[in-house]
Amino acid sequence: AYAVDTAGDPRAYWAARSANTRRALKTKRRLAERRGIRYESGDGFDSETLEVLCRLHDVRWGAAGMPPRGREFLRRLAATPAAEFVLRTSLLRAEGAPVSASLNLDCGRAVYNLQGGFVPDWDARLSLGKLHVGYEIDACFAQGRRCFDMLVGRGMKCDYKASIATAATPVASLW
Repeated sequence: AYAVDTAGDPRAYWAARSANTRRALKTKRRLAERRGIRYESGDGFDSETLEVLCRLHDVRWGAAGMPPRGREFLRRLAATPAAEFVLRTSLLRAEGAPVSASLNLDCGRAVYNLQGGFVPDWDARLSLGKLHVGYEIDACFAQGRRCFDMLVGRGMKCDYKASIATAATPVASLW
């Protein structure tokens, strides 16, 4: 499981990342903006955004997309507000259409990245998923959160979270 300590100086965090990681998560924003990408941070969660997220997740992962039980869990979580946490969504839009969606659980001091989805071949020069994570990390720094937790998992092609994280917790599944 991977996390980013967002309690310190964001400039120090970005400076400590490799040039390739910084490029994918942050410096390609100029290219993305020239291509019409806009980051929209959400203050809440709604069923329409959940459906966008599920659709984009399925586009990215195909048959390995989010199972019905996972969708039902997120729907129930959204329908059960609690003082301890807030579900937050954000989108990357191009020409008004969502091309990336992210769902986070904001617990005040920490933000947990629950799910994401994006159009994988929108522009070969951009990794929309990584670009979106970069925006979310910057939002955590700006909002005074102490941690952006990416949870367990890896990318389809590589373990991209390892290069982003400042902390890793080994996880093992026992059968």
